[in-house]
Amino acid sequence: MNRNTLNLVAKEVLASAGSLIGTIVAFGFVVFLLSLAAEHVWALPVVAVLLGCSLLYMGAQDLTSGEAQHYPMRKGLAIFVLMVLIASAVFGAFSLSLARWEKACYGGNFPEDLATFSGYYLWLFLDMIPALEITDTLGLTTPVEPTGLVAGMPVLSFRILVLYGLLRVFRVWWKSRRFATRPPRLL
Repeated sequence: MNRNTLNLVAKEVLASAGSLIGTIVAFGFVVFLLSLAAEHVWALPVVAVLLGCSLLYMGAQDLTSGEAQHYPMRKGLAIFVLMVLIASAVFGAFSLSLARWEKACYGGNFPEDLATFSGYYLWLFLDMIPALEITDTLGLTTPVEPTGLVAGMPVLSFRILVLYGLLRVFRVWWKSRRFATRPPRLL
């Protein structure tokens, strides 16, 4: 391999690592805010959920912009992963609030905290990937079992949001193929 190829590979690896680190930091910040809000006054979870929804909206807008067609695939995937992580935290906080206010019923024996409900939505995302059967293969189970219409609506909304985000990432990738130049050969 020549020096230009190595520089190109190093640049791509650093850019991907930067996207991953940024995604993890943003997710951590949102979870921190939501966990603080969930422990306090009833209005704080509502404000936190609205803030999270606005972040999800901005991510969706970023994926639908014309500029997104010129994004490298890693940026579209980073936006999608960030949307899934933030959505799991936001929907987890919303479901936790519904459970604490006794508006929704959840079966199972589980601690009533943000980590449990957010983990449930992450489990739900992994369960939505049918061909890989990740939850079955790894033996992942969830103690949270939503029952009834009120508990099921956030679950359905989360599934629709994830499907929408995935379709947008695929669309951006498909359209970006015509703008991409042929990459240099690595070998």
